[in-house]
Amino acid sequence: MLAKRILTMMTLIVCVAVIAVFSYNALRNPWLWFDESGQFWISKGLNHYSEVYAASGGLSDVIENNRHYNLDPGGFSVLLYFWLLINDSSTLFLRLLPYLFFLGFASVVFLYTYKSSKNILEAAFLTTLLFLWEVTANEMGEVRGYTMEMCGVVGAVYLIRFHSVLLTKRFLLVLGIWLSVFSLSRYDFVVFVIGVSLWIFLGLLHERLSFGKLVARLAYYAVPLIVVLLVVLVVMLMHQNPAGSAESYLYLGSSAHAWLTPLFLFGALNALLVIYDYKKGVVVLPSQSLFLVVFLVYCLLSLLRIFPLDVRGSMALTVVLTIALVERFFLIIPIHSYIKVFVLFCLMQVCRTTPLSELGSTNIDTKTFLEFTELKQNSSYDKLFVDYWMNPDFRYLYEYGALRNEAQKDGYPNRFVLQIDDDDPSKVVMPGEVDCDYYIITRFSKFTKQYDMSPFRPLDDESQDIYQRN
Repeated sequence: MLAKRILTMMTLIVCVAVIAVFSYNALRNPWLWFDESGQFWISKGLNHYSEVYAASGGLSDVIENNRHYNLDPGGFSVLLYFWLLINDSSTLFLRLLPYLFFLGFASVVFLYTYKSSKNILEAAFLTTLLFLWEVTANEMGEVRGYTMEMCGVVGAVYLIRFHSVLLTKRFLLVLGIWLSVFSLSRYDFVVFVIGVSLWIFLGLLHERLSFGKLVARLAYYAVPLIVVLLVVLVVMLMHQNPAGSAESYLYLGSSAHAWLTPLFLFGALNALLVIYDYKKGVVVLPSQSLFLVVFLVYCLLSLLRIFPLDVRGSMALTVVLTIALVERFFLIIPIHSYIKVFVLFCLMQVCRTTPLSELGSTNIDTKTFLEFTELKQNSSYDKLFVDYWMNPDFRYLYEYGALRNEAQKDGYPNRFVLQIDDDDPSKVVMPGEVDCDYYIITRFSKFTKQYDMSPFRPLDDESQDIYQRN
């Protein structure tokens, strides 16, 4: 018994150590990529292409810039605005806000796993894997609303799994308020809410309530949601999409490859399991049936060209599906904890595209920045061109980030030609139009095909992001 307790304690210590190491890796990264730096500027009441050293705006400016430079409801932008009032000059502190949401997400996963398996080791193991799985780990410190969405999704699934047996008024009110708050994170979560609402409605119909009781329970659930979603519609969505036009990317049915992604393949597996369990008279797990309903809502909205379903998988769908399959295959099966976790870890490695050492470093091209920190030290280079994709990144670096104390020495901003993205072509400066020594151009630039790169050569054989004039 003593030996077992010691082994358990040592295992828990290792789990905490792994979490600490990968958390530090996520928080220490000083570079913000385009989406992150854009989020920072929006929460400062500015935007991706504001003037250098522009004065920060107020809360109304945050809302206005979120309308025009972001495709989220704006809740995270507002939260980050207040967060930056405490400290806006520390990238680590900046990343701490999304990381706190990630910790909330991980904590709920721990509780969910422990309640399902009654095994603290399995709960600790699976929680630790969240910090090693690239789908979740790469978001833990990213300065965007993804971790807020993840926290909202897993919290809703937890409430449904362990408190929805009778669909009482108290439960419905708590769930409605929870979903309302996190509906401010991302529109992807709003679609998830529609799926959850359909699941709740079907559950209430199954209880065969009288019409009056059905309406009363729906009111407890729906009133807070309707209020918040109306605010989002009036304050944000009507301005972000005034014509009510459809999104233009990655619709279901737009490509045959859409059906070959892990989301669709594992989603199909989940559907087969639900049918199998139902026919066998086995109680279907709420997480499995919830995924089916939410997934069908996503597909329907995508086919109607109302909301695009990314063939790589939405964060909300990924979280629900992962919970459903892990609970179905691992938590309720009497196999030793170490074996379960080993199998899961092996599955993660097979699907991995990010090196383990780079997990949590966020979606940036660090190599380009490292090359830049070397070439900027050469004072003989009078002019450096920065394309629009890295414009907000460099402005953050020199005005608030890691290079803010080196701005004068590096000649910022006069030494730099900062390209902007604008619908007016006359406002967009192309590399060939300015005489610079180096051109920092990302492979993501939509202007790449319009660039005349003949006067330039790559900085070295490996880099395609920094060019030097021949």
